[in-house]
Amino acid sequence: MYGNHCCWCGKQMTKSERTIEHLVPKSLGGSNSLSNLRLACFSCNNSRGNSLLPPRLRNLFDLANKTS
Repeated sequence: MYGNHCCWCGKQMTKSERTIEHLVPKSLGGSNSLSNLRLACFSCNNSRGNSLLPPRLRNLFDLANKTS
C-alpha cells in the first residue's frame, strides 16, 4: 500500500527504519489484523503513542492544551 514510505509523514524508509504501526493501538482494543497495521517511521510511531490521532494532529492537540 505505502511501499517503503511512512504512512504518516511519507518519508522513504530503509528496512531498519520501518516499524509496524497499529491504526487502532492495541492498548485501545486494536488487533494485529492486516487491516489495522501500517508501516511507519520510528519518529511518527513513537510520537503517536497510544493515540487515535495521527502524529501531526496529536502534536498540535498537545500544543494547544499546553498553551490554554
